[in-house]
Formats: sequence, C-alpha cells, structure tokens
Amino acid sequence: ETAVSMCASTAVHLAGEGYSVDVIDSAGALLGTLRGHEDDRDGLLVALAMVAPRGESRDLATLIGGTPPGPLVYITGRLDEEDA
Repeated sequence: ETAVSMCASTAVHLAGEGYSVDVIDSAGALLGTLRGHEDDRDGLLVALAMVAPRGESRDLATLIGGTPPGPLVYITGRLDEEDA
C-alpha cells in the first residue's frame, strides 16, 4: 500500500511539473500514463487502486529499454545486496 501511494504521488507530481509519465509494473505491463490531462490521472489512480502482484519480474534495463528521456523513479520493496 505504501508503494502504491508513493507511486501515485510521484507520478502526479512529475506530471504537474510538465513531464510525461509512464507507470509500469515489475512485469513490464503499462498501468497508466500521465500527459497533463485530469482524465489520465483519474485512470492511473483507479489502476493503482486495483494493482496486484503478477507475472515474472524483469530487470530494469529490459523494462525501460535503454536510457529514459527524463527522471526515472523506481519504487520497490526490500533490496538485498545483490539487487542493489
């Protein structure tokens, strides 16, 4: 629940700062996008309210496909030394 709240807050903040925001889960599924429209925000918040663990995790490079064009925020649970 904390991760979902952090994700929603960060996404809405970045969109408010003028960034285009894509929110993906650890399996690479697109949960929502924010492009500055209020309808986008509402749709993302609904998607996040219903999010549940699914699929296999993939590594970060595979998920983003290279270098992101702006800030990258990665919200995760506990990391062990190898993952860090």
